[in-house]
Amino acid sequence: MVRWGSPLLAALVTPAAACSLLVDSDVGVRGDGAPGGSDDATTGDDGGGGADALDCPNLPNFPPFADDFADDGLTWAIDPKIQRDGPASIVAGVTGGALRFTPGPDASDNAWVKSVEFDFLEGRVAVRVPPITVRDGTTAYVALLAPSVRHLMQVDAGDLRVPGGTTVPYDSDGHRWWQIRNEDYYLHFETSRDGVTWSELDRIPADIDPTQVRIEIGISVSSASDAYPGEFAVDDLDLPPCR
Repeated sequence: MVRWGSPLLAALVTPAAACSLLVDSDVGVRGDGAPGGSDDATTGDDGGGGADALDCPNLPNFPPFADDFADDGLTWAIDPKIQRDGPASIVAGVTGGALRFTPGPDASDNAWVKSVEFDFLEGRVAVRVPPITVRDGTTAYVALLAPSVRHLMQVDAGDLRVPGGTTVPYDSDGHRWWQIRNEDYYLHFETSRDGVTWSELDRIPADIDPTQVRIEIGISVSSASDAYPGEFAVDDLDLPPCR
């Protein structure tokens, strides 16, 4: 993990860095090279990639942590790293270069990873989401948390739902990247095909204490089933798409 103010980070963001980048407050991270990631929705490859986090430095307006899930350290998360509520039949953890959640057969089961607190006065949280294949009765989500506030971008029953009331059919290709952005006193909920060009699904007033913010990633299983469970995975947390 690379932190702000380190000599290493200063070296990484010079023109000689692995990818040339600029930050645009409206659309997130832009690259003047080809978008990264080796995803191919037709093959089912989640494109975890083998690059180390140092190849994609942390950038302005992201939280002070990032993860390419090359190992299972989850140093940005509170302990226990995998939190649970229910029968604990969900399989959760870092494998194959991604954070993965697989539903178990039991109902009323929940598993998640929650970050340490960070300041979110203005900026964004972004993550790459390989195709979500969890069975019906399972909600997969990325949430922004603050005291008395819980805002979820979530997929369930084939739909992507965001705060503000917008619901659209989930598109595993077009919704490959998810982003929550705080700007101009609004929280913006956005998706992207490539992590370069972003589309806003909805926005709401920023009803958060921006000095006490966390993110949470997880699944909630509401109905018991022995059907094929599928999977929810995330990768490239707060890393630019230059991999």
